[in-house]
Amino acid sequence: MESARSADVPRKRPRRDGAKRARAALGDVSNASDNARNRHSDMPMKVRRSSRLAGLDELKMETDGISHFHEILSNELAKNPIKEPKLKRRRVETRRSNVSSIFGDETDHHTTTFDMNVSSPFDCSKYTLGFSRHDKSTKGDVLQAPEYVCDIFQRLFKIESKVLETASRLDPSMDNQAELNPTMRMIVIDWLVEVHAKFRLDPATLHLCVHIFDRFLSVQQVSRGRVQLVAVTSLLLASKYEDIYPPQIKDCVYVTDRAYSREDILEMESEILAKLNFKISEPTGYPFLRRFLFISKATPLMETAAHYYMDRMLQEPDYLKHRPSLFAASAVCLAINNEDIRSSDGLECKPGIPVLLLEYTGFTAEEIMDVSSLIVKKLSKSVVLASKRQLYAVKEKYSHPDYMSIAVDIDSPEIASLSDRQGKKRN
Repeated sequence: MESARSADVPRKRPRRDGAKRARAALGDVSNASDNARNRHSDMPMKVRRSSRLAGLDELKMETDGISHFHEILSNELAKNPIKEPKLKRRRVETRRSNVSSIFGDETDHHTTTFDMNVSSPFDCSKYTLGFSRHDKSTKGDVLQAPEYVCDIFQRLFKIESKVLETASRLDPSMDNQAELNPTMRMIVIDWLVEVHAKFRLDPATLHLCVHIFDRFLSVQQVSRGRVQLVAVTSLLLASKYEDIYPPQIKDCVYVTDRAYSREDILEMESEILAKLNFKISEPTGYPFLRRFLFISKATPLMETAAHYYMDRMLQEPDYLKHRPSLFAASAVCLAINNEDIRSSDGLECKPGIPVLLLEYTGFTAEEIMDVSSLIVKKLSKSVVLASKRQLYAVKEKYSHPDYMSIAVDIDSPEIASLSDRQGKKRN
């Protein structure tokens, strides 16, 4: 038994001088690092099949946003003082409408009129099992579960609409926070993108992490000294939900440069779950993005571009103003109509917003055009803080060959390619 235990527990390599090794995780995270090595050379993006991170030394990330986290927040606060918080929350306005034929032709699936105004709990008994015409190719695939896909997305659309109507998402202006502002939120999410990549977590984890972080800020006052604790705990919770092998708590302590203890993270985890009533699985933009890419038969290059556009918008305050599914649909449209991608993939189809996507989502062409214009505007410029520091974690991530160097080899999309089709606003 002793030999089995020693085989399971990795031995720590002793130092020659016998002293304990002190690792300053965040001190090594600097954009101005003297180390000229490739920032991604030690970062395979695939999830390792291990119960612990292979080599915590690999977590030496290079961004000032982590190495001097609180200093950056303090500098931004000095340059952009926060006004007195407004205790009265602003409701998120939503348009009321009926959308029919979301899932294509009625002959192909059990379509029903879809009411964006949720007036009663979802009743799955009124839906029958069936296959959408988009899922016929995966029929019999137990991993894809095509017989349940349509009901799942009916449910996701309804939950998303209900969340917006109850205004439970974070106000983009963050007026309810006394010590935080939208710029500080951007700094935090930029840091989360770095940590998420270094932990090699599932892409869905990043979206759920930001969602948990925003929801907690919408119901709880958070000081600047604890915002990083909320962020790393949100990442831990999201990883437990989405990943097979979430990071250990000691790894989370490590990436915060030991600014917080194990007990701090456990206490914050309980606080977040209590404030959110243990409901952490509200729909994010990620499942919609995957679904829209699937029904659009997107190429790998298109898929990577769409993920880049979505990840880039996560840190923008404007992301909180619209439905995540609308951002997902707009990102897919921009990827499909990107001239560089179309020429690389040899596509000859007419550019514009696919009618298929309009029918499936229920969004109008004008709605997709508006959000697409917003994405193009944000992609065309770097995020520059008042301190002249840039936030480009997402761009650096998608400049790596593992992501087809989409951020450097492919030009930003142009909104002109989507203007061929006109849409009407919903009443």
